[in-house]
Amino acid sequence: MMKDILATLQRGFNWTWPSALDFRDYRAEKREGFCGREWLSEAVRRWALDPDAPTVLLLQGAAGVGKTAFLAHLLDGGGAGLPLAAQHFCLQGEAATLRPELFVRSLAAQLAEALPAYRQSLRDPHLNDGVTERRRQLDGAISDPLTALEVAVLEPLAALQPAPGPQLLVVDDLEAAQQAWPSGGEEPSATLLALLIHLSGRLPRWLKLLATCRGPIDGLMPPHQGLSPLVLAVAGDRNR
Repeated sequence: MMKDILATLQRGFNWTWPSALDFRDYRAEKREGFCGREWLSEAVRRWALDPDAPTVLLLQGAAGVGKTAFLAHLLDGGGAGLPLAAQHFCLQGEAATLRPELFVRSLAAQLAEALPAYRQSLRDPHLNDGVTERRRQLDGAISDPLTALEVAVLEPLAALQPAPGPQLLVVDDLEAAQQAWPSGGEEPSATLLALLIHLSGRLPRWLKLLATCRGPIDGLMPPHQGLSPLVLAVAGDRNR
């Protein structure tokens, strides 16, 4: 019996958190020459601090208007004074940024750094069944990323005490997230966009999703699939 207990504890000590995807170089490239958009930073801040606002804000604008540059500036410039929980940039044609299981693992890694209580939910020294299952789902996210997202990310978040203020989850380019990439088998897994739609409907009120898109929201997030997000157009005379 004691041998089994020690073996279980040893597995817990040896478990390794997944790694977050690193977008620092990409953000630096996109941030070059950026200026202005103070009105947009203020609009994001007002939305995030409004407890009655939708938990999802979409920055909508055509390609090239500076949505990604704005997010890079926001993230590297202090996030308009808002704590950052996690970030993800969907890069067209780059599988590592579009594969759902890698998104789930990167998201979990970032949340563990930003939210100590979430990290603790997956490192209980007693290794109860819930913790073991969450770890198993993260390790095997390639086979079922949607279940991994639900069990290892959303369920623990829902059980946390509300944060004292809003935290940001930032995702760039929902159109790119529509692309299906094979994961464990020959058939493509659920798209990253499908995971984001599921996530958007299950976030705690204190965790706000800020995302960008190019076209109308109806083509990305039909009403029966997700929330009614707040949409903010970033083009126009103020977009400078």
